[in-house]
Amino acid sequence: MPKQRKRTDDMLQEKKQAVENIEAAEETLDIKALKKKKKRKSRKQNNDS
Repeated sequence: MPKQRKRTDDMLQEKKQAVENIEAAEETLDIKALKKKKKRKSRKQNNDS
């Protein structure tokens, strides 16, 4: 019985870690997207002038 409980604890810990990894990945993707948007805006301004 204690072995079973440990297994679920490990699974919960792994799940938590996976969620954190996904959130971190999403944050980096958001930052990359923002950088791309900024670059696009500056290009448009260059074309206008």
